[in-house]
Amino acid sequence: MKTFKGGVLIFLLAVSAVKAQSLTDGIKAIDYENYASARNIFKKLIAQQPSEGKNYYYLGQAYDNLGKRDSARMAYDAGTKADPKSFYNFIGMGRTYLDDNNVQKATEFFDKAKGLSSSKDPLYYTLVADAYVNSEHPNKQEGINQLNKAIGYNDKVAEVYWQLGQAYESLNRGGEAVSAYERAAELNPSYAKAHTRIGVIWRLARNYNQSLASLEKALQIDPNFPPAYRQLAELYYNTAQYDKAKTAFEKYRDLADKDDNTQYQYAQYLFLSKDYKGAISILDELRKRINTPVSWRLSAYSNYELQNYDIGKNQLDTFFRKTDTSKILSLDYEYYGKLLGKTGNDSLAMLNLKKAISMDTSKYALYNEIGNILLQSKQYHEAAVAYQSKISASPKDATLQDFFNVGKSYYLSKEFPLSDTAFVGMTKLNKAWPIGYVWQARVMTNLDNPDSTKGLAAPFYHMTIAKTMQLPDTSKYNKELQEAYNYLAQINAVKENYGVSLYYYQNYLKYNPSDSSDAAKNIEIIKKQIKTATSSSSLPIGKNGDSTAIEVTVNGSSLDFSFNPGAPGIVVNNEGYLKLFSSAPESGAVSKSISAKIGDHSAKKIVVTVDASQLQPLVIGAWALNQFNIVPDYKAKILMLR
Repeated sequence: MKTFKGGVLIFLLAVSAVKAQSLTDGIKAIDYENYASARNIFKKLIAQQPSEGKNYYYLGQAYDNLGKRDSARMAYDAGTKADPKSFYNFIGMGRTYLDDNNVQKATEFFDKAKGLSSSKDPLYYTLVADAYVNSEHPNKQEGINQLNKAIGYNDKVAEVYWQLGQAYESLNRGGEAVSAYERAAELNPSYAKAHTRIGVIWRLARNYNQSLASLEKALQIDPNFPPAYRQLAELYYNTAQYDKAKTAFEKYRDLADKDDNTQYQYAQYLFLSKDYKGAISILDELRKRINTPVSWRLSAYSNYELQNYDIGKNQLDTFFRKTDTSKILSLDYEYYGKLLGKTGNDSLAMLNLKKAISMDTSKYALYNEIGNILLQSKQYHEAAVAYQSKISASPKDATLQDFFNVGKSYYLSKEFPLSDTAFVGMTKLNKAWPIGYVWQARVMTNLDNPDSTKGLAAPFYHMTIAKTMQLPDTSKYNKELQEAYNYLAQINAVKENYGVSLYYYQNYLKYNPSDSSDAAKNIEIIKKQIKTATSSSSLPIGKNGDSTAIEVTVNGSSLDFSFNPGAPGIVVNNEGYLKLFSSAPESGAVSKSISAKIGDHSAKKIVVTVDASQLQPLVIGAWALNQFNIVPDYKAKILMLR
């Protein structure tokens, strides 16, 4: 197969002005990759100048690039007869025999051509090199050998270096190719094609900035050079700039020959830029002239994106019927699986999605598609396994949603330990997101004995509240806050921590005022229980209007503590520690105990925990107040004394 498409620009000094313009136009069309236009130009030239051998040679070049080898051979053969003293067409005939892998016959024609040229003519070696490099059975190293001979005779010919660049590029020797192209552009500053190929090499090396600079240089030299726009479209495609890719290809399409292949490529760029209707319109028009299976493929993809699922499925059915299985892509099975899923064919959908993954393991995200199908059909365990497969395929790429999918599916299948493992993964990935903690709490609620007072879910509901309150906008988590406050209210009531229970019920009502009647009943029940267990005497919470401050006497000194019903005993930061003990906390000190009074109620050996990150210097919780035989009623803003 030919690696490159392009003609050889020859010396035109011996051609008259009118003739040179016409020949130049034809050669320019080949350089522009407008091979059909070039074919038409050279056919007209042959009719006007039937004895000019160059016209036949370039007609053969045009046919060669159009993939019409038989027509190319006929053109070269006619050229040898029309102008038997010109070496061009004998080289062309030699190329056709290289296409046939008949090296001996090709060499005979090359030798014949050499006898008709000057032994030091670099053009002869350049044309022979082109044949060796671009034939169906290339010998690229021989092409390079021929070009080095040309350079030995004359190292100032740009076309020789252009061909040398093509030879090196075809051997994936990018650095040497760039050097050759740069030398060609140096010798002929109008060589937009050299800068274009340099841009291609940089793109393939993923040096996209350098590629863009080279292509822009090509278009600066020749703003109408179609290959540069086509390669620019490829560059933008590689960098996922699909709208720019479409715009660049539209410019290429305006300048290039109008053929079906160009139209199909344009449909591809329309699809990538999400102009699905535009892509379908072009493909429908193409099928009126040609019936290639790939047109059904892209139409089906586009209809899926437009949610025309039945149409898309039928089009891929047609594609599969018309296409050899060896040409089916992973993406075909992916889209077919998605279309089958959308049209109610779940089993076949999953089968095709698995085929897509087996063909291309980088498509592990499709496990989520499989999981979604299974989840929708309430096959929760199987859904969890599918979702977990996505995580296992690439743990470093696992997202919060991935862990959530696994955790929720196992939760619905009542496999709570496995569910908990997934939600732990969520909280490790993002410690600030409340959802992981609330789901851990739900798991623990199911693992806890309904009659138990352990409150296994309590720590996770505490975390749910704490993490939510740290967010700038808590409104989107109102339901989670309701759930957390309601649970904590109930579990503390069961444990007879009535003041704490009241606190959480009152916060629950903030987020669920519509449940005020039920919550109010629970609050009244709790208050009755409190009255049964306490005297009627009370102290106010706070002073100077601060509804959450409690005055505590420690070692004869009165200190204001901030009330936090959920705090474990007394919690202080470094400043609070200094106030309590008149010294800075010891290195590594975790906790200490004190004796203190609130009003006339004393307590001994209350644990003080040191937490340097605590915002308030001194914090006291409901657990500590119970040691004073005091129950807080947060809503009434009083401390009820037992």
